[in-house]
Amino acid sequence: MDEMRARFQGLHIHGTGEPSHTLLDEVCAQFESRVLKYIEPQRCTSRELEITTGRSDKRLKLDASTLSIKETKRVPDESMSTMFHLSLCLKRRALAYEFANLISFKAHELYMEKLLKHLSSEPPINYQATIPAQVFRADREVFHRK
Repeated sequence: MDEMRARFQGLHIHGTGEPSHTLLDEVCAQFESRVLKYIEPQRCTSRELEITTGRSDKRLKLDASTLSIKETKRVPDESMSTMFHLSLCLKRRALAYEFANLISFKAHELYMEKLLKHLSSEPPINYQATIPAQVFRADREVFHRK
């Protein structure tokens, strides 16, 4: 993360701007499995939220002849009440994908800019404006295309 802070000096990658370890683990698992999966914006939690409200569960796990303790962290979903909160979630997702070397931060930001532009563009005559649910559905479809 320090390397990314040095590379992206104009970005605030601390507190609410820093991706949670849970999010980083998820994208790194995608890198290892070589399968890109959609991560909903509300699941793109911050390190700050993870530290302050995250809960850790420890469970015993028995594999063949090995007994181990597996720790899982549960972090509540991020608030999506405003466009500001949404943009923070999407920025954390971009940073996480950059961290895992799956999608460059720049490519993700350009993609999200084009996608979110539809929320502020004027609809053609006799058509309704784009709503956030449509943008999220389009975002999800991009990740499901092969």
